[in-house]
Parts: sequence; C-alpha cells; structure tokens
Amino acid sequence: TLEALQKQLEDVQSQFLQRTSSCRQQGQECTYKLVTIVHADNCKLLLHPDDLLELPKNIPAKSANDFKHLCHEFFESTLKSISEQIMNLELFKDDITGAAVCETLRVTLQEELNDKLLAVDAEIMRMCSGAPEKIDVGNKNSELHRPNSHLQLENENKQLKKQLEASEEKRGDLVSQLTQTNILLKDKIDIIADQQTNMNQLKQT
Repeated sequence: TLEALQKQLEDVQSQFLQRTSSCRQQGQECTYKLVTIVHADNCKLLLHPDDLLELPKNIPAKSANDFKHLCHEFFESTLKSISEQIMNLELFKDDITGAAVCETLRVTLQEELNDKLLAVDAEIMRMCSGAPEKIDVGNKNSELHRPNSHLQLENENKQLKKQLEASEEKRGDLVSQLTQTNILLKDKIDIIADQQTNMNQLKQT
C-alpha cells in the first residue's frame, strides 16, 4: 500500500540521516537533499518525528535575521497597540497622575518584552545552528540593547518622578486656592446674612 511504501521511505531516510550524522562527527562534510511527499497541497518530509527534531538547519543568516526582525516588529506593534488602548481608558484620560501610571506600566511591559525577545532570539539561534556565525551579531546587538533599555528606563522614571512632583505641587496649589475661595465665599455669605438681617429690622420699624 501507499502507506507502507511511505513508511519504508521514512525508515530509509532516517537511516541515511543517522549515517550522515556519524560522518559529520568524524569531520566528513556532505550535502544532500531529502525526499518529500505532497498530498492535497500538504508537503511532508519523509522522516521519523525524532529525526525531524534533530535535522540540521542550514538557514541563511539573512533569512534568520529577517525572521528575528519580523518577530520583534510583531511583538513591539502588539505592545504599542496595548499601550494605546490603555491610554484611551477613561481612568487615564485628562489626568496627569493617571498618565504617569500608564507610562510606568508601558515601560515595565517594554522591559519584559525585551527579555522575551532575547529568549526568542536565542531560540532562533538554536534552531538555526547550521547558519553562519554572522547571525551572532544580531544576538550580541540584542544583548547590547538590554543595558540601553535599562538606561532608558531610568531616564523615563526620572521624568515620571518630575511629572508626579509637578502634579502634586499643582494639586497643592489647587487645594490652597480652593481653601481661600471657601473663606472668601463664607465672608460674602456672612455679609449677605448681616444685610438681610438689617433689612428685616428696617421693615419692622
């Protein structure tokens, strides 16, 4: 049957892959292509599942870097979208303190995202173990980006602290103005009450 023939081909190619693996360990390099089968537009490589996991990847550095950039753009665009949705919440609208809290949350999420992206880069590097060493530059750049992100976080925290201090100062001024306004209003109410009393006395005379 077709299934039996497919199973035989999987066995043969898996045995071949094991032989080439031992050859590489002995320093003998070889180039080969494996047989695939296409059924209902579904392309399948005929190998045992365990051999598929161990299959060496010979992915060009450019393709690997493009994939890394695609992952970065996807995650960063998602974070930007989430940040914009948070800013549009009624809780943070027209409120300096709320905006500062939102910015702190955004910076925290960005820091966590940077850590996740480093893990993604490392996983791509592991999967592309057959790619040239040029890919390592992208990983090193990611590692260099991490201290920069910490410096950016510190600067943004300083700015947020200044904004919070300015907000507290403004709030204190508003409280002082409100207190003064209440005093003036009370004085006016007392004056009006005195005038009303005088008018009532005049009417009685």
